[in-house]
Amino acid sequence: MLPLRMLGLVMLMPFQGDAEACSSEVNPLILDPPELVVEYGQPAEVNCSSLLSEHPGMYWGDDKDSAVEDDEFITWAENVSDWNQQLQCNMKLNASLECSKDLLITVYKNPENIVMYPLSHSYSMVDGTQYELQCDILDVAPVRNLTVTWYLGNETVKIDNFGNTTKTPVTESSILTITLSKKLNKAECRYKPVVECQTHFTGNEHNFSLSTVPCRADGNPPAHVEWYHQGKRMNASLPLTRMHSGEYDFIANNTVGSANGTIAVTVEYAPDFQQPVSTVSVAEGDDVSLDCDAQGNPAPELQWATDAVGLNTLNNVGSILNITGVTTDQTYYCTASNYLGIALKQINLRVITAEPPTPAASDPRESCPLELTPAKVVVRYGGRASVNCSTSSTTHELMGWEATSGSIAPEGNVTFITWTVEKLEDWDTSPKCFIKDHDMECVKTLDVILYKTPDAVSFSQLVHGPMTEGTKYTLQCDITNVAPLQNLTVKWYRGNETIGVPKSIPDARRTPGDAMSSLSYTPSNKDDGAEFRCEAELNLGPEGPQPLPAVMSEPHVAVVHYKPLIQDCPNHYTGVEGNFTLSMVPCRADGNPATTVQWYHGGTPINASEQLNRTHSGMFEFKAQNIIGDSIASVGITVEYGPMLTCHDRYTVEENAVHLVQCDAEGNPEPRITWFKDGQQVSFPMRLTRHDNAPEFQQENDTLEVTVGDDVLLVCSAEGNPPPTLQWRYTSAENVKETPGGRQRNVSITGATSTNTGIYICVATNEVGSVTRSTTLMMNGIIIDSHDGKTLT
Repeated sequence: MLPLRMLGLVMLMPFQGDAEACSSEVNPLILDPPELVVEYGQPAEVNCSSLLSEHPGMYWGDDKDSAVEDDEFITWAENVSDWNQQLQCNMKLNASLECSKDLLITVYKNPENIVMYPLSHSYSMVDGTQYELQCDILDVAPVRNLTVTWYLGNETVKIDNFGNTTKTPVTESSILTITLSKKLNKAECRYKPVVECQTHFTGNEHNFSLSTVPCRADGNPPAHVEWYHQGKRMNASLPLTRMHSGEYDFIANNTVGSANGTIAVTVEYAPDFQQPVSTVSVAEGDDVSLDCDAQGNPAPELQWATDAVGLNTLNNVGSILNITGVTTDQTYYCTASNYLGIALKQINLRVITAEPPTPAASDPRESCPLELTPAKVVVRYGGRASVNCSTSSTTHELMGWEATSGSIAPEGNVTFITWTVEKLEDWDTSPKCFIKDHDMECVKTLDVILYKTPDAVSFSQLVHGPMTEGTKYTLQCDITNVAPLQNLTVKWYRGNETIGVPKSIPDARRTPGDAMSSLSYTPSNKDDGAEFRCEAELNLGPEGPQPLPAVMSEPHVAVVHYKPLIQDCPNHYTGVEGNFTLSMVPCRADGNPATTVQWYHGGTPINASEQLNRTHSGMFEFKAQNIIGDSIASVGITVEYGPMLTCHDRYTVEENAVHLVQCDAEGNPEPRITWFKDGQQVSFPMRLTRHDNAPEFQQENDTLEVTVGDDVLLVCSAEGNPPPTLQWRYTSAENVKETPGGRQRNVSITGATSTNTGIYICVATNEVGSVTRSTTLMMNGIIIDSHDGKTLT
């Protein structure tokens, strides 16, 4: 049985408008995007830029105090929670004149639920009676953009639109009147999924997965559900870690449509430190700030302590411990705790004695004859470092290295000394090689770059969920725990193709940190299913490793919604009557979300599985539709069928005249008529003779003389088309009989007498005409009057 179903689609059809207060004909303000369609409560972002490079200020709305002078653009970014949201970008031209442009905003909300039910219930329904079904679409906005489509099987039977202009959510109804028939027996209601999700959910790291998050979907057919995080599809059964905190999209699909919900997921975990032990060097007498960079969720409570008083706690409970006037080495401890656990960090504070100023000299080589080989080193965090220091001096007394790691005490009588650290982990290290004598000290500082590749590189969309073709989006690359940031370059890829321009990070920190880079991108339908990635690359100069250290993000499979693309649709298609349906026409549509297709002829929906006949030849429209839009292709359909003849059974014509016999033939392709006569092909117009039509005798009139008592047989035969009928005319007698004989008619006389003498006439007749032939019967000694046929003696 054909299933009866109903589908409610929110088809958003925004239009552009602006309000200009400029005196010029051209408004220099440009909104990107020029119009906005956003779900209620979701984030939105709009840029307003100016064609004028210099201006007194740009601002949003009435907030003139926030005007930004000479900026190329300003950005508005908020969660939209006003059904009547209005937004205007303004730019000052001078003290009295401004330009403005309004952004058209459509705020929408998907239906809370869709319910279909009969208006009058009956346990039995009678074939041929009318029946009403009502579809309630609950809590949807804006209703003027709502389209309700009713289906019988896959055939569209009714489309409803609504003129209500209210912008806030309302409930609307659509009623379908159907005439009951056997094909509706056991019909079912099909509807797209309805999703329900909490707004927030919290779980412990490694102890919960998305399958335990309270989201559900109701639909018929049953919905297939998927989870997405930052545009990437997630395995709902895998345990979540701290890296997975954020917003998730719960998307449900069935053959009728799709729906989605958003939920914020927080993954809580015990405190920990990236570097449980570190060393901080500080010049004697300087101030220093120690950082307790604990990670944890919920945010951990911090407590500082020092070993100088037996791990007694300090009053400072923040993440930063400020120490003034450092004079001695000291070890500090930071404890981080939350309800999931405790972590401890040790920081060793080391005091460096200040170097005496180096006397000025006209020739630096003569005043400080030290050479470092190599002069600059690039070392991976935790890697080995080794540098030679040599001198050409012959008068120095001591030579050594001063460093937070790998210091070498001053030695005498040496001109070559090597600084080596097997495991370099001091981000602020600045090793110095020196020589001394009684009145001179020479120092050279080694240039050290300590680097660390990122712990993680992740790709995401600033706006989660599927993208829509033609809309600009911000792609984001997050790089975790990398150093040095100023040597970092971020590259973007679509498949193996580079997109955008590589970007550097303007951050001079030497210690590891997190970085973020973004790229504006406008997807097309070709991007659906494409893999996007970002790469963090450290360019550490010629002394650095080759090839350059780089970490690539996991691929992000883009989901792009786009209106249907119709493919393989011919301009014209031909089929044969009795064996031809529209489903045989090679038209197909590709779109995301999945498309529904419908054929139309003369504006009327056509069931693609029904047989076409000769009356259906003409132009058809193939329409493909989804929530993004629709596409239409026109196809000329020709239904071919065999010939049908319209002819008379008989024709009457005049002998020896030229005739064109009319016989009409209908068919597609146009039929060709061929005439045959007696199995031979003939052509019209042609001249017709009796051989073709009127009867004709083969013998002439004759006279037969007999003797009394003879038996006599008179034979009559004639040719004609159509075959003629034969009839004898004579004076009847008892001894005279007529007998048929195939295509002839005979008269037999038994024992002829004088009464049988006379004229016997045979008449041949068909629709074309008639002819006669006579035989005069005479007896010896008896004369027949040729005028009246009487006997004379």
